[in-house]
Amino acid sequence: MFLVIIALSLVLGILLLFAERRHLARNVQTITQHAQSLRNSCDSASAYEQQLRTFLEGNAFALAQNAQGLCAERKIFSPGLFLLGIACGLLGALLYVLYFVFFAKARQIPLPPFESRPKDV
Repeated sequence: MFLVIIALSLVLGILLLFAERRHLARNVQTITQHAQSLRNSCDSASAYEQQLRTFLEGNAFALAQNAQGLCAERKIFSPGLFLLGIACGLLGALLYVLYFVFFAKARQIPLPPFESRPKDV
């Protein structure tokens, strides 16, 4: 029974890793497009930042400032890596959870700044 669980978690873990990568790419595209539409509809940088913060907090992201400008950030737990940890023995799953809690950094998605808003012609 234990070998069946290990084999199933290995297959599901690999499939979930590919699905997570596609999903992450779609999320980046959606957040960037929404930020651009907010940038074009807002009159001031503070209104843009406030609406962006409301949108991101509603989607479990945080608005942060880094060296390049504004970015959306979130620590993303990977169920695919967790299942692969189970496939490597339960110790692998435990190590992944400990890594996620203590060492994993938040993934950052750069957002367009308000200053680069296109001018009306």
